[in-house]
Amino acid sequence: MCGILGGIGINGPFDRHRCERALDLMIHRGPDAGRLELREEGRVVLGHRRLKILDLNDRANQPMRTASGRYEIVFNGEIYNFQALRDLVPGREWQTEGDTEVLLALYQTMGEAMLGHLNGMFAFAIYDHVEQSMFLARDRFGIKPLYFTRLTEGWMFASEIPPLLSLRGRAEPDLKTIKTYLSTGIYEIGTHTFFQDIVRVEAGCCLSLSLRSHAAPKPHRWYDVSAGVEGREVTDEDALIEELDELMARVVKRHLISDVPVGVNISGGVDSSALLHYVRHFHPSIHGFTQDYVDPYSEREWVEKASKRSGACSHFIMQDAADCLSRFEGVMATQGEPFGGVPVIGFSPLYECAGSLGVTVLLDGNGIDEIMLGYKKYHLAALSEARSRPDYEAMLADYLTFWQEPRTKVESMLPHRNLEALTAIDGTAAVDSSLLGAALTEIAIRRPVMPPSSGSYARDLALGDLLATKVPRALRFNDRISMMHSKELRVPFLDHELVEWSVALPERLLMNRSGTKAPLRRLLSREIDPSVAQAPKRTVQSPQREWLGNEWRPFVESVLESESFQSRGWICHDMARERYQRYLGGENENSFFIWQWINLEIWARQFLD
Repeated sequence: MCGILGGIGINGPFDRHRCERALDLMIHRGPDAGRLELREEGRVVLGHRRLKILDLNDRANQPMRTASGRYEIVFNGEIYNFQALRDLVPGREWQTEGDTEVLLALYQTMGEAMLGHLNGMFAFAIYDHVEQSMFLARDRFGIKPLYFTRLTEGWMFASEIPPLLSLRGRAEPDLKTIKTYLSTGIYEIGTHTFFQDIVRVEAGCCLSLSLRSHAAPKPHRWYDVSAGVEGREVTDEDALIEELDELMARVVKRHLISDVPVGVNISGGVDSSALLHYVRHFHPSIHGFTQDYVDPYSEREWVEKASKRSGACSHFIMQDAADCLSRFEGVMATQGEPFGGVPVIGFSPLYECAGSLGVTVLLDGNGIDEIMLGYKKYHLAALSEARSRPDYEAMLADYLTFWQEPRTKVESMLPHRNLEALTAIDGTAAVDSSLLGAALTEIAIRRPVMPPSSGSYARDLALGDLLATKVPRALRFNDRISMMHSKELRVPFLDHELVEWSVALPERLLMNRSGTKAPLRRLLSREIDPSVAQAPKRTVQSPQREWLGNEWRPFVESVLESESFQSRGWICHDMARERYQRYLGGENENSFFIWQWINLEIWARQFLD
């Protein structure tokens, strides 16, 4: 895991000192080594900050060049199958024991076609000294970040936004992104960021830059999960469970490869329990880390159940309102854009705890709900589509058995095909566009480009969350907060082999009386505490709602009454003040819109003012 920076100067050379300062803004991503190289009389830049994970020797430092001198790479991420990939380059004597050299050799042999062989998370750039061109690529699901921008000299890319802003010398807000965020709660849309002229390379895309061409780069998609997945008929469900067992073990084993200590992020749910179950096959004892809150938000009871059989050494990091508030601005500085809420800040002391115990790599259970239809809204979507089918009554009975909800409540929700809308815990809209200010009145909002329809409402919702909305923003939050503390975060359940296997399964096997993620629950029921394996999906919550109206109240009021907040014109100040007073008076089931206000203001102060 590292930070990369580079560029192609189609209009002239780059300034070394400015580039070095920009690279040093990512020292948190790679505190173990750093180097910046200028080639082609300063018109090509390759910079790297290294966090040592595989092959701890300095010989694996980057930028790394082939023996012939033709190709040179900067790489962020991990290739989990790199040892097996060496067989695709026979007769070579390897100079290092890590994955970077393998990646470089594969490109030298295959060019872009090598991407399909990679199992891992990555963002990299390879410069061809003969063709004077740069090839950039991002992993299938966008686990590792990559941005680029246009400077006077030419094109520049980086793992994070702040280095690019430092090179641009100015920052302009993208008002369409801001209005979309305030109106819908959606961000991480396509290539757009909260900044004008800072572009995100989308997941599963690659692009080329050339010293010989002034043409703007045109990223193209090298991976599409829906294109290569065909539905499968399953006749032997017992055999399917055994297949899943073997696949999960294989995936988790891959993600444990490391030359430094590994730990696990644990919540009290099925996903963490599954992860711990398979980790214990390869690590009899491993450190587990959990954000802990006062009741009713503590998941300690569930985590202890999950940890007991796995042998994990559990560490509960109690979250404190004052401590989280003190970390807010520091977290924003690394995130670079508005982020998801108090739980994101809560990972900061968690990763500090991991560091104090010498743990550099952590595994997390993100992604399995989207690939195995784990959320209640997917189950509702399936019911909604089945209302006129003969199997509706059986499906409804399964739903009612698992979720323990009255039939009248469930059926009142079924006519609605708006299950993708962002809602608060009380079921109301989480955002309030009626509070938008004059500066945004004439601004259009952005619509996320959703994957082509699969023919299933439930699967369409899940693929949209996986590829366009929920997972992309969670991956950004998680990458920045882990790397803020120089920790590598891995997400085994986004291994493309497991994703493709799951997406191909019929809905009836994923959602039934056993609940959502039914094959996983059935598998785990024989291995762990059944009360954990069969527990319905719980929304991960924090005391954010209470803190914003109590411990954080002076801070919130100082933001709302500040001259900068009032002058931006993004939020109608008088209406916001009145709405916050109602919140303090008891209308506080939904805190997201208040989080949006202060989140945007702190972001704007740091990056625009």
